[in-house]
Amino acid sequence: MKKRLQLKKIMYIMKKDMHTERIVNMEKLLTFAIPCYNSGAFMHNCIESLLGVGDDIEIIIVNDGSTDNTGAVADAYAEKYPEIIRVIHQENGGHGEAVNAGIRNATGLYFKVVDSD
Repeated sequence: MKKRLQLKKIMYIMKKDMHTERIVNMEKLLTFAIPCYNSGAFMHNCIESLLGVGDDIEIIIVNDGSTDNTGAVADAYAEKYPEIIRVIHQENGGHGEAVNAGIRNATGLYFKVVDSD
């Protein structure tokens, strides 16, 4: 545990030295970002598979202006797993902007993009 705290401190200093504009609070080891557009019918499989990884993860579901039930599905998961899942609802900006939204909101030491399908 002590080594992990030291590693977090080192990563914070590195990010600070890179002149980031926000204070980074790394609470989780790994952040998964899931960009979603009209994927309400099949995103369950993706989310369920990530939940099996453990508690030291963060899942950010980015609803990129979907017109189906993607937002409702994402909100239901966030309500059920508030310590692990967060949802970002935004106007459609495309896959790249959804990934960038995940990066901007990540608190994990590591970051991975996972497609919703």
